[in-house]
Amino acid sequence: MAAYHIHVDLESCWPAIERCLRTIFNQVDASMDLQTYMDCYAAVHRHCSSYPRLPFIRGVTSSLSGADLYSRLASFAKELSEDAQATAQTVPRDRLLDFYNERWNRFVFSSKAGHHLLRYLNRHWVRRELAEGRKNVFFVVDLFLREWRVSLLDSMEEQLSALLLDLMQQQRNGEYVQQLPRKDFMRSVMTLGYYWDTSSPETNGDSGSTSSLTENSLARRWENMFHVSTREYYTKVSNESLATGSAEDYINMVDKCLAAEQRNTELFLPDYLRLSILSICYQILISDHIDVYHTRFVELLDLEDCLPQLKQSYHLLTKVEGGLVPCYDAFEKHIRQRGLSAAEQAVSENSGDVAVIDHIAFVSGLSETIKQAQNLVRDALCGDTNFIRAVSRASSQFLNWNDACRNDTDAPELVARYVEALVASPSPSALSDPAMLSQLQDIILLFTHLENKDAFITIYGRMLAKRLIRGLATLEENERYLIYKLREVYDHTGRLKQMLLDMEVAKDLQESFNNWSADGQQAREPGFPTSFRLLSSAHWPLHLPAAGFQAPQILLETNANFERFYHEEHPGRRISWLWQLSHGELRIATGDGYDSSHILCVSAYQMAILMLFNQEQALPFEAIEAKTGIPSETLVVLLNRFVRAKILRMADSEQAKTRIYSVNQSFKPSKRRVDLRGTLKTQKAAELQEARQKIKEDQSLLLQAAIVRIMKSRRKMMYQELAMEVVGQLKPRFSPDTVAIKRCVDLLIDKEFLQRLDDDGCIGYLA
Repeated sequence: MAAYHIHVDLESCWPAIERCLRTIFNQVDASMDLQTYMDCYAAVHRHCSSYPRLPFIRGVTSSLSGADLYSRLASFAKELSEDAQATAQTVPRDRLLDFYNERWNRFVFSSKAGHHLLRYLNRHWVRRELAEGRKNVFFVVDLFLREWRVSLLDSMEEQLSALLLDLMQQQRNGEYVQQLPRKDFMRSVMTLGYYWDTSSPETNGDSGSTSSLTENSLARRWENMFHVSTREYYTKVSNESLATGSAEDYINMVDKCLAAEQRNTELFLPDYLRLSILSICYQILISDHIDVYHTRFVELLDLEDCLPQLKQSYHLLTKVEGGLVPCYDAFEKHIRQRGLSAAEQAVSENSGDVAVIDHIAFVSGLSETIKQAQNLVRDALCGDTNFIRAVSRASSQFLNWNDACRNDTDAPELVARYVEALVASPSPSALSDPAMLSQLQDIILLFTHLENKDAFITIYGRMLAKRLIRGLATLEENERYLIYKLREVYDHTGRLKQMLLDMEVAKDLQESFNNWSADGQQAREPGFPTSFRLLSSAHWPLHLPAAGFQAPQILLETNANFERFYHEEHPGRRISWLWQLSHGELRIATGDGYDSSHILCVSAYQMAILMLFNQEQALPFEAIEAKTGIPSETLVVLLNRFVRAKILRMADSEQAKTRIYSVNQSFKPSKRRVDLRGTLKTQKAAELQEARQKIKEDQSLLLQAAIVRIMKSRRKMMYQELAMEVVGQLKPRFSPDTVAIKRCVDLLIDKEFLQRLDDDGCIGYLA
């Protein structure tokens, strides 16, 4: 049987409740005693529980009391809000925000206190009404806030919004405005505007928070007000600035305005509203005048000391979507043009041959251009990856194709010649020298942008072989560092590393040979020091000399001793002597005395020629040719070099083969050591042509291997697809052209690796 309570009429308990609420809202007596609070709480409880509690049945209205009390509370909240609104009308305009914030803070605090006082009404009657789907029923704290919004804020919205916009205008014009009043006011607006969501009703126990209210248009109206004001203000400012000032002045103005706007809005606006206002600023100040920024960006690239301005333009253009897209192309074009100008300066007016181009100016100018571009991207453009890619594309273009480079092997050759001049100088700097380290890093920088990296490795390998053999690589640590760095960006450098390793092994082998000779196992002592370098034919880019060279007998005997020593250690291996790369020293004796202090540094060919004059004072050309076996073209050049050095004298004759050469007895060199081993120009040209031919052959083999590898896995492909995949696979090593690919495809068809399946360009693989 249900329990009944004595009915408590609202008229009998409302005066006590109203008195307690007025004390709370007016805060006249902050020290309200506990008994008074509990009497009011008990009165609310007695009134709301006057009727029996019935079990909740859907569709049946609750019989609990509370509707009349809820109505009285709504009237009470409306009265308080209207009183505050009436008082606000008498407040001066410059004090209005302070008055509003003071009343708002007190009202919110009092609403929460009243919410707890009327907790029983919230817990039973309000919750039951919300569960049954009643509209316009709110928890007590929400009821008070809603009445504040309807009775005060909505009625004063025009007055308050005009005041707030005036303050924003003053601040944008540089005047000082207090931030705290605006911040507190906007917090109340956002609370009343977005305090409730429009989603399904949810309750949270006694906390008083609910999502049942649907009025969210207030915050939206204030947002639109801020947006319209911002758009009008900055449209006017931007048009005036462009009409009266330059592009530089306009960009400086925009930068200052955006910084001030961001700084000021952070102080009193919520993040979502602040970001939307900044978005409008970006649209008005940047997007609507994007051509001004792009034009200024291009102008800054041509100026010196433009980092601050360029950085400023970059940061502004990042604020709008797609603002930097035209700058990428403009930046790439600018860097490419600077690189082409640097390459043009390295080309002499009357030279089109890569062999006579100033390789030092070429490498220095282009590497400096790339480094300046990279520094510009790092310092002014914040390391933007799109600008980094633009630098890489531009560098590849002006390095590989310019006035100095007409084919894909010219740039690698110039870089390799620069390496030769750097590490093979008479007094190279150590790796610890910052200048040397910087120059080696410049080489690596250019190497990363070479299209034909295989060509550089081939040419550099040939030059390295000569330096190592002739002892010109005085600081091998520089070579090792360079090869190590090359390997970091390119995998196919194993031969270079093996060449240095062979030199280390050759030193150990020479020491073993010296020990073997010291034990008296030689058939005959040579009477002079010897040094041998045993090199692996698989790793060194060397070739055997022309057959027929007749070395001096004393050299043949010495070499025979070394062969006997080596075959004892490694039987079955074959040794081939590279006479064209061998060299030595001769002490000269002319006139009546023997002066052992003068030394001639000569090649093996030159040694064979000069040693003939130990038995004869004069020899005709044909006799020298017959006794040495040196080709006549090379022999003419070598003999002319001796004549120019005044070591030999030549009897005048129109025919080279009929000339007679004799020793110059009055030869007196000005230096103690005279080096006669200079490389012949014809030899250099032949070696360069040989290197280029070797590059083409190696690349042709790589193309054929790639084609066979692809076709073996795909079995059948269209020619265009095959060519694209071949280019993709070999691009890290070199850039194959379509003519070379077609030539290799035809060659593989002739070799019956591939076949044409139809006239549409379909290629098939023959198993």
